[in-house]
Amino acid sequence: GWAALVVAGPLAFTAVGVLASILQPLAQAEISVFVLSSFDTDYILLKQETLTRATNVLMAAGHTIT
Repeated sequence: GWAALVVAGPLAFTAVGVLASILQPLAQAEISVFVLSSFDTDYILLKQETLTRATNVLMAAGHTIT
């Protein structure tokens, strides 16, 4: 019952605020997530039933979903 959004990477280690810019709109929409971070990207796990709403929220916040 889980879906994953993968942040396009690799991300520079000096990139600051990338994850926060994704999580803030999801938190405001009351969408719960579980985040895994690796050395070059981030994975946002969320319940499958919230995937469509989450992608709509992120696109409205200016993020590109592919």
